[in-house]
Amino acid sequence: MNVDEVALGPYEDNRGNRIEFDGPVDNKVRIRFRGSNCVVRVDKAYHVGALAIDFNGDNGVFSIGSNPLKRSFSASVRIGQDSTVVVGSGVSSTAGVVISAVEGSKVSIGDDVMFASENQIRADDGHPIFDVKTGVRVNQSQDIVIGAHVWFAWGAVALGGAEVGSGSVVGMRAIVTGAVPNNCVAVGAPARVVRRDVAWERPHLGLEEPFYKLVSTTIDIDERYWNLTRGADDAELTSTERLDAALDRAPARVPPVLRKVKEREAAGIFADTDFYDPLAGVPGEGFVTAGTFEENVPFLGVRPEKFRPIALEARMWRDVVASPGQLLVHGKWILPDSFRRTIGENPRSKWVRSLDPLTASRPGNMPEDPSALDVVTRPTFMLDSEHAGTYGHLPTEVMSRLWCLPEVSSRFNDLQFAVSAGGRQSYPDWGYRLLAGCGISPDRIIVIDRPTRFVRMVTATPALSLSQYVHSAALPVWEHAADRLSDGSVRCEKVFISRTAGLVRPCRNQDEVEGWFADHGFTVVYPETMPISAQVSMFRNAKKIAGFGGSGLLNVVFSSGRAQDLLVINSESYGTWTEFLIRKLNPGKVAYYWCESEIEHPKGGWSMAAFESGFTVDMGDASVFFSRWLEE
Repeated sequence: MNVDEVALGPYEDNRGNRIEFDGPVDNKVRIRFRGSNCVVRVDKAYHVGALAIDFNGDNGVFSIGSNPLKRSFSASVRIGQDSTVVVGSGVSSTAGVVISAVEGSKVSIGDDVMFASENQIRADDGHPIFDVKTGVRVNQSQDIVIGAHVWFAWGAVALGGAEVGSGSVVGMRAIVTGAVPNNCVAVGAPARVVRRDVAWERPHLGLEEPFYKLVSTTIDIDERYWNLTRGADDAELTSTERLDAALDRAPARVPPVLRKVKEREAAGIFADTDFYDPLAGVPGEGFVTAGTFEENVPFLGVRPEKFRPIALEARMWRDVVASPGQLLVHGKWILPDSFRRTIGENPRSKWVRSLDPLTASRPGNMPEDPSALDVVTRPTFMLDSEHAGTYGHLPTEVMSRLWCLPEVSSRFNDLQFAVSAGGRQSYPDWGYRLLAGCGISPDRIIVIDRPTRFVRMVTATPALSLSQYVHSAALPVWEHAADRLSDGSVRCEKVFISRTAGLVRPCRNQDEVEGWFADHGFTVVYPETMPISAQVSMFRNAKKIAGFGGSGLLNVVFSSGRAQDLLVINSESYGTWTEFLIRKLNPGKVAYYWCESEIEHPKGGWSMAAFESGFTVDMGDASVFFSRWLEE
C-alpha cells in the first residue's frame, strides 16, 4: 500500500485524499494517507503542539475546530476504514492524547475539553476477540461521544461505547465504557459516578492566583457548564420503584434537536440509566450461506463484508413517546428501534429530518412537553413499521423482531402489541392474519394514530434488516407462522410470482415474461389477489419459485427451512436483495436477473422516481439465463 506523508497545508492527490485548510504549511501537523478519499478539515484559527494523523483505510475524516486562546493540544490519531474523528474548539492537553477510530466508528470530542497526560480515546480494542464456541467477534468497535467542557484526569481512558456528558470530570486512571451523565465525577474501572451536581473550572490550583480557591466567587466561572446532573433524583431507585416513579413524574421534554442512537450504541449509552432494561439477547452471526448464488451481472456479489454480523437484543424502555411510523423518543434521544436499517453511521427515518449522522429534528407531530399525551401503562411490544400498511415489510423485518417472543411473554403475561395503519383507514386485515400466525390475537393489538406515551415499551432488534443482514433467529418465527397459516390448498411445484397492473416498478413486457415461464411449466400467480393462507401454502410447497422482486416474492419467508430454488427479476434501480438474505439460510439455488431501469438514481444519490421506475426484460439474453437456472 502506498503511503503519502504530508504536512498540514492545502492538499489533494490522485486518490481523492485532500486537506481543507486555508493557512500556511505547518510541519507540526503530519498526515499519512494510506488509502483513498480521506479528508482533513482544520479551522484557520486552530492551534496545536504536535499532531500526527494516520489514515489507515479509505473514506476517513478528521476535523478540528478553532483554538483562539492558543491552548496546547497534542495527539496521535489513527483513523481506519470509513471512520471519523471530530475534535471541537478550544480543546487542550498536557501531553499527547491517543485517539483511535476504525471499522466505521466515530469519535466526537466537544468544545473546551481538557485532557491531562496518558489519556486514550479508543473506539476499538486494536485486535479482535472471538467467542470460542461460536467464532463470533465479541469486541465490536463502537462510537465515543465526549460532551463539551469535560476534564480527563491523568491516565483516564474512554473505550468504545463511552458517552460523557458535558461538564463532567473523569478521574485518574478511570476507564469509561458506558454512559456518564453531565456535571458529575466518575472514577474507577469501569468508571462509576461518585459525585453529582458539580462544575469545574480551568484555573490551576498551584499556578494561578488566588492560591486558595475555596468558593466559586474567587474566580471567573463559565456559567454555561454550571448545571445540575440530569436524572440524579431517582438514581438509587429499585426497578419497581422506577416504574412507579415513571407514572408520577413529568415525562422528559423533547427538545427541537434530538440525538440519534445507533443499535450498537444502546447498551453502552443506557446501561446505567433508569429507563432501559435488557430482556434477552443472542450473539451476532457471520456470513454463511447454505445454497448457491448467481447473477447475470456483478451487481450484488456475495461478499462477506456486505453482510456484517450483528447481535440481537430485546429490551424494555420506560416512559417513551411512540409516534406512528416506528418512532420512539425519550427526552433528547431518538431510540434505535426508530430506524429500520440498524447498520450504518447515519440512521434515517422518513418521519424525521436528519440533520447529520448524530442528530435529527423533533418530529412535527410530537410536542415538546409530552405530559398531555395519552398514557398506556400496559406493557407493549412495538411492531410498528416506518412503512406501515405496506405488505412486504410485515412478514420480513417486522415479524423477525418476534424471535424473543417466548422469553418476553414469560416476563409479561398481559403483553400487548402496538402497530399503526400507515395512512390507511384502518389496520389491514392481512396484517391481523399474519400476526395471528405468530400467536398474536386481534384483541392484543392496539393501533396508534398519534404520539402516545408508553410507560413500558418492549422492543427488539429485527433478525432481518432489508438488504442489510439476516440472523437465523428469524427461522423459528417464520416456520411457526407458516405452520399456523398454511391451509394446504395450493400445491404447485413451480410458480411464477407476477404483479397486477397499476403497481410500482412495472415490467413493460410482463406478458412476454409470464408466457416464457408458463411455457416451461410454471403456474403464474398474483399473490395480492389470494388469501394469506393460500399464499403461505403455495410458497411452502413449491420446489422452484421465480418472479418479480418485491412484496409478493418476499413470502419466501414462509418456505424457510426447506430446499428450494429461487429466481428474482429486478430492475437495477430497485437494487434490493432481501430475497437472497432470506434464502441464504436454506439449501437451494438463488439467482438474480438485473434489468436496466428506465430512470437511474442520481450519481452518488438516490431518488424515489428511480426506485419505482419501470424496466424491460431483454428476453434474448434472459431466456438463456432462465434456462440455465431451471435446468441445473
